[in-house]
Amino acid sequence: MGLLAKLKELGCQLKLVQSVERTAARMPTKVATKAVTIKELMTELHAENVKLLAESPVELTIEFGKIFESAGIKIPNHGWTIEKFIKVFQSKYQTADVNEAKKSVQLWLSETNVSAEELVRDALAKDQALDAYEEFVLKKMNSRSQTRQERIAEIAKEMDKMKQELLRLEHQMQQEQDDAGKWQSRKKSYEQDITRAVDLLTNNTQ
Repeated sequence: MGLLAKLKELGCQLKLVQSVERTAARMPTKVATKAVTIKELMTELHAENVKLLAESPVELTIEFGKIFESAGIKIPNHGWTIEKFIKVFQSKYQTADVNEAKKSVQLWLSETNVSAEELVRDALAKDQALDAYEEFVLKKMNSRSQTRQERIAEIAKEMDKMKQELLRLEHQMQQEQDDAGKWQSRKKSYEQDITRAVDLLTNNTQ
C-alpha cells in the first residue's frame, strides 16, 4: 500500500506537526499540530513525462531521482527534502519515544525554517510519481508477458509436433533394425541351405 492510501485511511485531514521554539532551555511540553486536508497536500505531476520515462527498455534500473525529476518534482530552495529529513531523524525513529521524537521535530522545524507541510507534500508527490511510474511499467510488462505467453504456447505446440516427429523417426529406425535382423536371419538360413546343397553336389574330399 502506498503512502497516499495509508493517509486516506486516517481520514480527509492530517494533523501536521508544527514548529515551536524551545523555551527556557527545555523541550516543548506537548506536540503542536495543524489540520491540513490531503487535497491541499497533493501536487499535480507531469504524468506524460513519467510515462515516457517508463517506456525506456531499462525501466527497472532507472533511479528514483530520475523519476521524480521527470514528474516535475523540484528540490526546494532551502534544500530540505523528505529523504534528507529521513536521514537526519532516522536514529530517532528507531530509538526515541515517538512523542519525544515529534517534540524534537518541532524544534528542528523552527531552527531550519522548514514546514512539515512542505515535507509531507514532497513525500506525497514522490509517492504519487512512483505509483504512476509503476502503473506504466506494469502495463508494459503485462503486454510483454502476454506476447511471451503466446510465443511460449507456439513453442510448446512446435515442441509437441517435434516430439511426435521424434517418436515417428525412432519407431521407423527401430522397425528398420527389426526388419534388417529378420532379413539377416533369412539370409543366414538361405546361405546354410545352399552351402549344404553345394556340399552334396561336390566332392572335394581326397
